[in-house]
Amino acid sequence: MSRKIAPLIDIVRLEDKETKLKAFISTVLEQNMTQAGTVTCENAVLLVVRSVESPVARAVAAFVQDGTITGPVKSIIAIVPREPNEDGNDETLMTLAREHGGRILRDIRLFDAHEQIVLGTAASWVGDCMRRDPMKRDAYECYAADCGKTAGWARTSFERLWAICEPVGEARRGPDNEAVANACMGAATGEEIAEDPLRSTSG
Repeated sequence: MSRKIAPLIDIVRLEDKETKLKAFISTVLEQNMTQAGTVTCENAVLLVVRSVESPVARAVAAFVQDGTITGPVKSIIAIVPREPNEDGNDETLMTLAREHGGRILRDIRLFDAHEQIVLGTAASWVGDCMRRDPMKRDAYECYAADCGKTAGWARTSFERLWAICEPVGEARRGPDNEAVANACMGAATGEEIAEDPLRSTSG
């Protein structure tokens, strides 16, 4: 009988975010492969991100590019990139979003939702809310490698957001989409200045 691992809530420094997320995802995927032999459709990766430049988005995209993640990736993205980055990670996630029916969060009132990833039935990560840019500050994060209850809450949150988001489509990457992205970015920035409780501890 395996020992359950309690969720860990920790403050993660800006420069350590992507590395720590990659280590967490790698460990969970290795455990899933050992137990199930493969990543099935029932265990699709569920992803909620502020943008494709968020550390969790970049971590997932890197694992997809190197073939570590081969199953479905269902993603909800708040801010869509206007131009791809040189490393191609953002285009990888947008391609995944189109191929797996990903969705875009248009309503800026929902930026209080948190970034998250759900891996299988018992593993999840929850990060800061989408009003605060993860590329600019340290933040509290919750890592749960083996907690079905925490993963269940994250899955429910994902499904509720999924139900009210718009499908990703090629035609959405035009001027109208850029205007929406810029509006979301401005609103998020305003909230960051007013409400960021971690400003005094950010490195």
